[in-house]
Amino acid sequence: MDMIKKPYEGQTASEEAQIKQLEAVGIVITDKSNAMQKLKFVGYYRLFSYVKPFLQSNKTIDSSATLERIWELYVFDRKLRLLVIDAIERIEVAFRVSISEIMSRYSPFWYIDSTHFNHLKWHIEFMEKVLKIVSKRDHHLIRHFYETYSSPDFPPSWIMVECLTFGTWSKVFDNLKKRGDKIAIANRLKMPFMTLLSWIRSLTELRNLCAHHERIWNQFFRHTPKDVPNQAHQEHRFYQQACIINGLLTKIDPGSTWKNELFNLMRDYPQLHITQMGFQQNWMKDNFWSPILSFSN
Repeated sequence: MDMIKKPYEGQTASEEAQIKQLEAVGIVITDKSNAMQKLKFVGYYRLFSYVKPFLQSNKTIDSSATLERIWELYVFDRKLRLLVIDAIERIEVAFRVSISEIMSRYSPFWYIDSTHFNHLKWHIEFMEKVLKIVSKRDHHLIRHFYETYSSPDFPPSWIMVECLTFGTWSKVFDNLKKRGDKIAIANRLKMPFMTLLSWIRSLTELRNLCAHHERIWNQFFRHTPKDVPNQAHQEHRFYQQACIINGLLTKIDPGSTWKNELFNLMRDYPQLHITQMGFQQNWMKDNFWSPILSFSN
């Protein structure tokens, strides 16, 4: 039976009214001036999404829920997003370049040729995206190409890798017709191609969440990556994302200190409910993560 809907009648509330709403559900606010500043520039609903860890089974708020602790969780999540997006940038660049390097052995303009792809309809839609980007001439590399060269009609692959999204390149990889091409691309990253495809899909979802400033620390992720190196995890939680980020970074940059930075960030927030992220206690002692190369003081 469908739920009966009703018109939305909510109205904009002042910061003072929002503080009263937070207090009414049981959140302790000791510094109302500071609280108003946070609500003014972060917003009630963004901040309220960090209240969930303090909800008890009877749907009341735990007595430890202060605005300071909720804010601390918000700041942790923001720092985590920055750490993640830095790692994904390196992975994305390596992935794009790997596709371009392998496929450009056919031609610098291989992506125009539909015979490299499984589905003609998909390639038509892909080329519509390409045409839209090159027609705008927004990217400086594309402008330079058309200002300098009279032909061909489209830029070479190594220019287009800079202009199309991570998600688009993951679909390009997925739609390549020849298994050998996928294997060659994955070999550059020292991975089986099906595992790489699965991991890239997961990281695309994570990247999009970060780009839109969404909460990620206790997020339920839709994609479950294949062959996660460590099996001591909860599916659909951030721990899996951390594993594949670390796994890819160690292949791209063996000297990467990303896992150290993750450890140090989590260590700075001892009250964090890490099980809601899919982490176990003493996770850093697992063989997959150790040795943690260095700790910040």
